[in-house]
Order: sequence, then C-alpha cells, then structure tokens
Amino acid sequence: MDRKTILVVDDDDATRSSLSSILASDVVAVRTASTRKEAERLIETERFDLAIVDLSLTGRVGMEGLELISKIKKRAPQTVVAVLTGYGSPEIEREARRRGADQYWEKTLPIPALVERIRALGIPVGPEREKNGSGFAAFNGG
Repeated sequence: MDRKTILVVDDDDATRSSLSSILASDVVAVRTASTRKEAERLIETERFDLAIVDLSLTGRVGMEGLELISKIKKRAPQTVVAVLTGYGSPEIEREARRRGADQYWEKTLPIPALVERIRALGIPVGPEREKNGSGFAAFNGG
C-alpha cells in the first residue's frame, strides 16, 4: 500500500496535535501548519492526498482557509480538501465548495465520525484500539 499524506492546517495547537496523533500511522504521514503561509510552503514542495483546513487561521473572524482552498486546488487539483471549522454556515459552506472544497466538516463532529469520513476517502486512519469510540470527543473550538 502506498503511504498516504495528510496536511492539517489549523491555528489551534491542540487541534493540530490531536489530529496528528489520531491520524498518523505507519501508512499515513501527517504534516501540520498553523498559518496560511506555512501551509502554502508545504503545498509547493509536497504532495498531499488530503488537506484538512480550518476556515479561520487568525482568530474567529478570519477566512484565510478559503484562500488556501483555492491555492491547494490550483497547485494540486487531485488533493481532497476538507474544511474543518467551528464557525460555519450554509453560506460559508457554499463558498468553500465553490473554491474547491470536497468536504465540509463542523468541529462539533465527533472524532469517530471524522475518522470514518477520512477512511471513506480511502485513507486508513484512526486508532483501532478505540472500538467503542468513547475515548474520543468532538472538537470544541474554532
């Protein structure tokens, strides 16, 4: 099996760290970025199967994630882009999809459901040790 690569872009340290530890394995490499610029540097030099992008990378009011979606899709159209946000709306989802987002996930999504959605994309992620899912919670921030 080819090694899969995931880019996680979020300004929240805890979210980046949690996603990285949940998703990384012997067959899945996870790279992280806390800013749009940092993410842009990574997409210029590396190929990703999936990019999980927070909508707001500079606090509650920013929309840098939308700009990043466009850059990712222009540079690597084959990369699946998933928006993961705590401040979404139907209008924002429409704009994210217009810019190329393939998936739109709210941070209230329980971690087991997030893992299943990523697995449905053909990326073998998630700790098998959490059979009942009770060891996971939903994200709680923006």
